[in-house]
Amino acid sequence: MLLRYHLLFYVSVWESVKSEGEKTKNITSLKLIPRSNVTMIGNTETISCLSTGGSVPITYQLFHNRSINGRIISTEQRQISFNVTIIDTTYLGTYRCKANNTSAIYSQSFYFTLQENESNGSPAPSTLILVLLLVFILVPALVLSAFVFRRICRRRSNDRIYANTTTEVTGDRIYENMLTKEADLETVGGQEINYSTIVRANTTEKNTNIEYTAIRRHQ
Repeated sequence: MLLRYHLLFYVSVWESVKSEGEKTKNITSLKLIPRSNVTMIGNTETISCLSTGGSVPITYQLFHNRSINGRIISTEQRQISFNVTIIDTTYLGTYRCKANNTSAIYSQSFYFTLQENESNGSPAPSTLILVLLLVFILVPALVLSAFVFRRICRRRSNDRIYANTTTEVTGDRIYENMLTKEADLETVGGQEINYSTIVRANTTEKNTNIEYTAIRRHQ
């Protein structure tokens, strides 16, 4: 009698375990689905996990490197999503999903790709604005400095007197060319014209006597 009782007990326990095992199915596959493979620093990306073949409830975990980045328990066969903020380049990967009901299964690893303009180290907009501002300030300052320097040099050269005297005898007149100030120079067709001053003129008065002879006709 006692033996029969023990036998019935073990049979009931085995059937209970068997029925419980038939209700719980292991997960057959797990996929990690990113919203986009390309990202930028500061963006918030979505990573989804989807399992098939397993009975619910299923516990999903998202791993970043070896740290747990999120945990969600799902009572339905549906896709679970995690939000990830890309703070710096270390947040580009590695990401994996883990699904667990009675047994655990992991997805394949995933890495984000940084956009080309940031990965090449292109200057930030604030840097470009600073460079343009410096250009707009320096260029007018250089132009103004060159203009002031030219005016000063011209004023100093005008204050100097250059004398270059040449004497030229033309006919009975003597010309003396005087080059005084730079402002007194004139140019015509790219050639300089100097003013000439008559110093003296050699004039000789000639007395010419003219004799007239009158012839009278007599009738």
